[in-house]
Amino acid sequence: MLVAWAIGKPRDIQVTSKHPMSGPVRLINTTNAERGQVNSDQSWACHDDHCSASISLSDFPRIIRLSR
Repeated sequence: MLVAWAIGKPRDIQVTSKHPMSGPVRLINTTNAERGQVNSDQSWACHDDHCSASISLSDFPRIIRLSR
């Protein structure tokens, strides 16, 4: 798990997992925490021994799943 947020203005970050990942990035957006873990609009892209995805951050933390 990774917890991340942006202070000030929204920004995008690149997250990386050493676990094989596929499909959409699963996360909890604490803006709507009652929805629980959801599929984001971003998908994992895997190359060699790692997978990565771009995640948009705001003032509210996002809890990002980095393994299956």
